[in-house]
This record gives sequence, C-alpha cells and structure tokens, in this order.
Amino acid sequence: MANPISRLLLTTLFVVGTAVTNANADKWSLYTYAPSLKLPSAAAMDKLAAEMSDKTNGEVEFQMNLGGSLPIKVPDIGQAVSDGVIQLAGDAYFQGFIPSGAAQRMPMLMVTDEEYDLAMEKVMIPHMTKKYAEAGITLLGSYTYPLTVTYSNVPAVRLSDLSGKKIRVLSQTSGEFVKAFGGVPVNMSTPEVSTALQQGVVDAIHAATAGGGQLWGPLVKHKLELGPNYVNVYLIANTEAYEKLSPNAQKVVAESIKQLGDSVKMDMRTLVETVNQQHKEAGMVISPAHPDDVAKMQTAMIPVWENWANSTGPEAKAVLEDLKALLGK
Repeated sequence: MANPISRLLLTTLFVVGTAVTNANADKWSLYTYAPSLKLPSAAAMDKLAAEMSDKTNGEVEFQMNLGGSLPIKVPDIGQAVSDGVIQLAGDAYFQGFIPSGAAQRMPMLMVTDEEYDLAMEKVMIPHMTKKYAEAGITLLGSYTYPLTVTYSNVPAVRLSDLSGKKIRVLSQTSGEFVKAFGGVPVNMSTPEVSTALQQGVVDAIHAATAGGGQLWGPLVKHKLELGPNYVNVYLIANTEAYEKLSPNAQKVVAESIKQLGDSVKMDMRTLVETVNQQHKEAGMVISPAHPDDVAKMQTAMIPVWENWANSTGPEAKAVLEDLKALLGK
C-alpha cells in the first residue's frame, strides 16, 4: 500500500511519539477522527482511555487524542497505525488505505440496519480483518453510525431541491449519489465541516443523525431523511504493539474495544429520535424521504457500484459480488 503521509510528517510524529513512548513502552496513543467529545464515539473512547491502566493493572495506558489534535490527516490514520506512529485508532476514512473496503459504502446498496449488520458480519469484517493484517494492523472492533441523511442550509423536501447545491460527501461514490440529482459533491473530512457550513463553502452535508447531526444540526434549519449509505468505523491497533502486551492485557484490550464498538453502535441508534426532537424544538424542518426519490436513487446507483468495482480491481469486484449475493441485490 502506498504511504500517503509525507516523510516530513512521519519524522515529526516519530520524534513526538518517542518522547512519549520511550519512557514507557506500553503507553499507547489513541487517535480518533472525531473532533469533539460531544460525539458518542469520542466520549466512549475517552472513557476507555481513562480506564485502561486500571483494567490492565498498569500494563498499558491510552492517551486520547481528538481529530485534528495530531498532525495526521484523517484519511492517513490507517497508514499511521501501520507505521506505528500511533498504536490505536478509529479509522473512518479507510477507502484510500484499503480500496476494496469501500464496497460497504456503495450508495443505496444497504438501506436498513438489518442489511448493514448482516453485511458487516458475513462479508466486511472477515475481509477487512485480512486486509488490515496484511498492513501490520489488528482489527479489534467496529461501530456503525445510523443511516446517513442530508442536513441543509436551504429548504429540502425532495432531492430536486438540492440540485445545483454544494454537498459535503465522504467518498467518491457518495459523490455519484449527489451528481445523480444534480448536486455538486464536495469531499471533506470531519474536522473541516463546521467551518465549511458557517462560511458557505457547502450548502448541505451528509451525516448520521446521532453523529455528525449532533455537531452540525444546530448550524442548519433543514433536514431531508435521505442519504447514500451507512458509515462504519474500524477500531484498529498496531499489531507489533498489540503483540508485545501480555496475553492477559491483549485479552482485556480486545474485549474492551469490541464492547466499545458494539455499545456505541447501539447507543447511536437509540439516540436518533432524541436528536430529531431536539432539532425540531430548535426550529429545524425535517422532511421524510419521498418514496419516488428512494426508488429512483436505488436504480440510478446500480451502475455506480459496477463502475467502482471494475475500476478498483478484482478484489473489490469480489467483495461487491459477495455483498450483492448476500443481500439479494
């Protein structure tokens, strides 16, 4: 895999990292793409970091770092863990590091929680475990945000209302979803979104209600309950650092991180109605997805899946075919 982090950045991080870890070889840097503890995932990671020393009888400590607090771009998190620059992370922008992993984000491929959970268990977790291992990374857990929807600075009752508008997306294929109704996709990572909305760089964003919606919902007045996909985060550790731990500490770390992922996923799903009510009380207009828009987008996205697979390579094509067969798509 090509290393997207510059030599200068790696050198800088090595100096910073050794200043911390040489004093105690079992002090791990934990990095999340999430820029705020208001997000359930970041809050859960912060709590885990505070507890890990006690859980392992002092064998390993986690130092929590929010997105943007280290000189690591969010899409480079996987490479940074592989290189041992950081030891543990939540990897949400893995498509560049493991291109075939983007299969799970094909727009309109999975449209219910049940479909997504099945796809993760049967196809994506086994595949990503293998691909991360090839890069010297151990996959310890994951969590999934609720279905991505559209938050907008302009009224949005139908997708056609967003034609010509600039919309923040998370991937190239999500951009194809936006292009299909005449929108203009703008790709940006989580720490950039607030400023982009406030300065009018984008007119709307794709985000999960219990997730980005909690951060950016207060910045807009409209929400359309339709978006391209689910966003999953993989919880990954540097394999060399992980295997240096005692068997007991490895067990504690693995079990704690898997439990974190499972609980964050369910907590966010139960938060959706609460967040929606808060937004309504603050004056947000929330419009349900129109059935005609859903049907149109499901049909329009099938060629997008196939084009992505063909251009990405045989491995991506195989993963997509496994998902389609599993889901009957």
